This record gives sequence, structure tokens and C-alpha cells, in this order.
Amino acid sequence: MVAKGLWEFVKPRSEFARHVLTLATGTGMAQVLPLAVLPVLSRLYTEVQFGLLNLFLSIVSILGIVATGRYELAIMLPEENEEAAQVLGLSIGLSVLLSLLLLVLVTVFNAQICALLGSEEIGPWLYLVPVLLVANAVYQSFNYWFNRRKQYQRLAKNRVLRSGLTEVGKVALGFQKLTAGGLILGTVIGQAVVTVLFLRIGKREDGELFAKIDRAGMMRAARRYRNFPLFTVPAEAINDISKRMPVFVLTSAFGKAATGQFGMAQMVLGGLIGILGGAVADVFKQQASEQFNREGNCRALWISTFRRLLLLGVPLFAVLYWVAPVAFAFVLGEKWRLAGEMARALTPMYFMSLLAGPLSRTLYIAEKQKLDLAWQIAFFGAVGTALYWGQSQGDVLVTMHAFGLAGAAMYAIFLWMSYRAAQGS
Repeated sequence: MVAKGLWEFVKPRSEFARHVLTLATGTGMAQVLPLAVLPVLSRLYTEVQFGLLNLFLSIVSILGIVATGRYELAIMLPEENEEAAQVLGLSIGLSVLLSLLLLVLVTVFNAQICALLGSEEIGPWLYLVPVLLVANAVYQSFNYWFNRRKQYQRLAKNRVLRSGLTEVGKVALGFQKLTAGGLILGTVIGQAVVTVLFLRIGKREDGELFAKIDRAGMMRAARRYRNFPLFTVPAEAINDISKRMPVFVLTSAFGKAATGQFGMAQMVLGGLIGILGGAVADVFKQQASEQFNREGNCRALWISTFRRLLLLGVPLFAVLYWVAPVAFAFVLGEKWRLAGEMARALTPMYFMSLLAGPLSRTLYIAEKQKLDLAWQIAFFGAVGTALYWGQSQGDVLVTMHAFGLAGAAMYAIFLWMSYRAAQGS
């Protein structure tokens, strides 16, 4: 089945397959690098230090949804590049303003924020949250811009560079015994470097187009695509909070070490999702946008993409479910066996996320943000209830199994919704 799935990706007659193969090479390498160095990092850093990284990234991730108003998702939609450039400028401008405001808040209320998060150790690193926030926002905005321009080789190379710089930084800081914030510093440095590189490339190649960005154009774009901040921001904020909820629940109920174990499980499963689904998602949303604008639906593309994801995902996640605890303990060290148990519990949810994630972009393409918001609210309620029930049992693995099964059921519903949207319904 794996061989058949891979052949579906590389058939030369398919433009979709060629673009996916280009991005998959870069995305795959970018995801393999973190997985490759995990056996080193797992021995340089403790579970508590991984827990601190997970808490830091959770803050950045949740705030990152608000930072741009999610206007970067609309960069793919305009027919003319001039209008898309205005959307790009709007997305970046909003992120800069929010990051400056956040820096002031962190400076004034640092102690109160630490108390709210239940972690004094996060205090010094909160000042890096605005830095990573704006770097991520600019990077993602240009990622959509270059995707729109079908510059897939550039995207692939940049992802490898970002991953390499980040992981080398983490390892180097670990060997220098700067383990207190080495994982966080490595992440920030790697992201900042590639963001500056994207900015320079964009200015060199599309500088004349970007020079036309003005306040009036950005305001027009803000009004035209207002459904993104109105519906997509709350929808994705709820989704991200739902996914990050275990970080706060585990920290409160079971301690920072449990949070670190969960973070390791997330890192491995997220890496696999990125390898299999990341490139497919990028190419799908670009070609689905074109097909939807041209034909009023993208049903055929949805079905063919679903088949590819299914053929790749089924064998991998089936094996992972059975071997995760032993594999984690063997590769990362015995202290990470619990992370493997957590990964097994989360396998159903991540498998369904692999299928639903890339295809869910049809809801944005069809501008069905209200339906997306409704699902996100339901997802929040389902996983929140599962986590509450699980932690009340006093068992961390029961909590993870409840979370994983609830998430899998909700992603199955999301998959059906995306299919309906792909039909133009």
C-alpha cells in the first residue's frame, strides 16, 4: 500500500504530483531533521525543559492566530497579484502592531503572566514571545505568497534551512550547557534567520509590486476578506486552544514532567504529519483555489488527494500504534517510554488529522468560515469534556486516550464537511 501511495505522488502525468514531490522532498527533510536529532536532544535536555518549550510554543501558537487576523489565508484567493500584495501587507502590518503591544504587556505584567501560567521559569523567555510571533507571522505570510507564485522549490529549500538552523542551534546550546532555555533560543534563532531571508527574496523579486501597497489598498482588502478575522480567527483560536489544552491540564494535574512527555509525543507525531501531509496541503490549497474559481467546485481534486493521504497514512499509523512505547524507549531513552504510551493513545486523532487537515482548506476556499467556526466550537467542547473526565480519573494515560478518541471523532466530521464544501455545497 505504501508503494502504491508513493506511486500516486510521482506519476509524471500529474502536475499536482510533481508539485507535491518537490515540496515533499523539502518538507520531508525539514521534518526528518528534528526527528533525527531527538535522540540527542532527549539526552541533553530534561522532561521539564521540554515542558517549558511546549508551554512557550503554546503561547506563541495561540497568539499567532490573532496576530495576522488570518488574512494570510486570503493571499491565495485574489485573481490579481496586486490585490494579493495588499493582503500580504495587511497581514504583516497587523502582526507587527500586535507584537509591539505584546512586548509592552510582557514588560509591565511579567510576574502576573507567570502566575497565571503557573510557571515562574517562563518569565525571562516571555520577552521572546513577540519576537517569534512576528517572525512566524511574516514567514507564514510569505509562505502563502510564494505558494501563490508556485515557487515550490524555494519553499522546499527554505523549510530545510529553517529546520536545520533550529535543530543545530538546540544541539549546540545543549552541548554548551545552556539547557535552561536552549530549546527556546534555538527555535527563535532558526525562525528569525529564515524570515529575514524570505523578506530579502520577496523585496528583490517583487519589490515593485510591494511598493504599491498602501493604506487604502489594505483597507479594501480588509473589508473584502473580513470573514477571516470575523470567523476564521475565533475558529482557529478555539482549535489551537483545544489542541494546546492538554499542556495546561497536564501541567496543573500531573506536573511539568508529564507536560514534557506530552510535548515529545506531539513532536514525533507532528513530524510524521508534516512529512506526509505538509506538502500535500500546500499544493492542494493552491490548485484547489484555481479549480474552485474556474469550475465552482474541486470535488475531483479532493477525492484524489484523500486517496493519496489514505494510502500513505494507514500502514504507517497502524505500525506506530503497536510499536510506539518500545520505539520511544529504545530511540530516545527509557525515560521517554511514557511519551510513547501517549503517542499510542493519540494515534487515532493524528491519523484523522492527517486526512482532514490538508482537505479542510476547501472550507476557506469556498468561504464557509461560519461552518468552520461551528465545528471548532464543537471540537473544543468534545476534547475539553474528554480531558476533564480523564484528569478526574487521576491517570495521565486515561486522559490521553480520552483526548485522542474525542479528537478522532471530531476530525471525521470535519472531513465530511470539507468534502461537502469541495462539491460547492
